[in-house]
Amino acid sequence: MKPNLRPTLFLNIISLIIVLSLTSCASFYAQQPGLAGQIDQWRDKSDYDKALNTIAKLKPDHPNYQQLMALAPTIERERSNYIKQILAEAKQYSISQDWVGATKSIDQALLRLPSSPELIEQRRYYDNKRLERVEMDKASILIAQAKYIITARPYQESMLYNASSKFFASNIYNNFNTAAKQASRELYVLGARYWNEKKVVQAREALTLSIQTAPNSLSEELLAEVLELEQYNRRIARANALKKADDQWPELVQSYSNRIENDDYLGAERILKEMNALGFSDSTAYQERFDQLKQERVKALTIRGNKLYNTGLIAEAIESWEQAQKLAPNNTTISQNLERARTFLGNLERWSEEDNP
Repeated sequence: MKPNLRPTLFLNIISLIIVLSLTSCASFYAQQPGLAGQIDQWRDKSDYDKALNTIAKLKPDHPNYQQLMALAPTIERERSNYIKQILAEAKQYSISQDWVGATKSIDQALLRLPSSPELIEQRRYYDNKRLERVEMDKASILIAQAKYIITARPYQESMLYNASSKFFASNIYNNFNTAAKQASRELYVLGARYWNEKKVVQAREALTLSIQTAPNSLSEELLAEVLELEQYNRRIARANALKKADDQWPELVQSYSNRIENDDYLGAERILKEMNALGFSDSTAYQERFDQLKQERVKALTIRGNKLYNTGLIAEAIESWEQAQKLAPNNTTISQNLERARTFLGNLERWSEEDNP
């Protein structure tokens, strides 16, 4: 959306008028005795620019010259802290997208500090956000209106066909069609704006609704451009995905092989899922080979657990069977072996406690 320059121009004019007024006042006050008290009053009211401009106009022979020149850095810090405070307050409004509240907060500060670039720029930003919100609300209302017209059309046509008085029914239907055509034209404008702003999805929605609401050749032509761009983007995305897959495949194969060599079958299985997701035909062979290797690994771990159990190394047997179970969680034989071993270990612990009360 192009920024609305009218509020910005108005703000700049107002700021210039206030700055000129402050400069004139500063020259007047700089010539007055007892200026220190006036400066304190301005500080209390956060009129820091008025205070600083007046101090800048002081002549060396003024009775408060040394005192106020020494005070100027303190006023500068107070001014800076005040600006930070105002910006923080405005930000709180912006969190809830209350752009009006944020703008008003800064406007109040600009009455005191009209030349502050921080406040002017942030005010411009919030004002643009407010205008964007207004346009978004208008668009939402227009889209809702179009959806209502599309839904209501069969009813309106039915009323026309079945009416006893065709004259009145025709008037009602003509008014309905007039509203539909107007909504269709406004939706074209909305879709064209979205298109210029590179908001392709929103443009497609607005233009599609425009055509559904009432025949609109402009919307049809522009929608054809939008759909052509989306089709082009999909082709590019698919090409990029294929290129990415080609780049990833060698790295995944190497990572898979390293895990197999280190007996990390769970890690290898995760890598294999990524390989399968890329859709390469070679992944089928890797999957078949992995299933075979995993089955052999489960068998080896099970046999090892059996041997350890038979030699009385119950804890070590449980550890081996648990490794096998991670690879084959549905293997009933492994589950039975683990249950038997854990029960035996539990009995051993109980007997030991009974023998050593």
